[in-house]
Amino acid sequence: MKTSMFLSVLTLVLSLNVQAQSDLEAIKTLIKNFNSDAVKLVSEGSERADKIMAYASADFHYQITTINILNQVTSKSMNKKEISFVLHEMRQSNVTSKRILGNLDDIHIRGKLAFAAYEIDYELFESERLINKGHQYVYMILQKNSESTWHISSLSVTNLDDETYKSMCICEIYENKGLSNIITETIVPDGSDATVIEDKFSIDENVEPRNVRHGYKDYLWAANGAIYRRNLDGTQGDQIGKAGSRQELLLSLLKNEVYPDRCNSVIRKLK
Repeated sequence: MKTSMFLSVLTLVLSLNVQAQSDLEAIKTLIKNFNSDAVKLVSEGSERADKIMAYASADFHYQITTINILNQVTSKSMNKKEISFVLHEMRQSNVTSKRILGNLDDIHIRGKLAFAAYEIDYELFESERLINKGHQYVYMILQKNSESTWHISSLSVTNLDDETYKSMCICEIYENKGLSNIITETIVPDGSDATVIEDKFSIDENVEPRNVRHGYKDYLWAANGAIYRRNLDGTQGDQIGKAGSRQELLLSLLKNEVYPDRCNSVIRKLK
């Protein structure tokens, strides 16, 4: 009788150990596949959206926090519906990602619930040019459904940028409505640091379209807001943007003409 009971307990323990090992391997495989699809998402955009969302449970929740090289912290939270909308709106791009997955040793399973914590070293490239690199800390809660399949119910990500060569740039504009000369100071990424660069613009309001000069380059700003490059012979060249105000004009020129390789967007600094 005692022998039979011992064998039953031993069989149960072995069965539980086998199941726990099976769940552990399943979660590790899920994380590896999820990381692989996240790499492809950057360049493929919405084409990879359904694949990404297949990892999420019905009550999926996502939070991302980014600390840039200026130690500015931004954070955003989204539920499954919101993140699905964002992913399905993503366009294909020439930006590619490299993500080196760290050790998957910190995984804890408690029945149908599991917790995983791991780290990723990431790099972003635009047309093979490095634009951003850093370290990512990932905290994941997973649930096993009735079909014994694991899904992600909560994903919390913290990105710590170590080096940035292209990102959002912050600009201050020193202008007076009655002056044609305008000075801007723009904070642009510079690897592991950031640089403040001063630019001078002049706007001739006495001609139509208005003539805008920055350095040795001239632009034409039409009454309808269209911004054109000005050819060497003074004629109108290609349209490069549209601006309804002098501020919009300057921010557009800084992003598209002055620092296209450093700024993916330019915003005015809040006082």
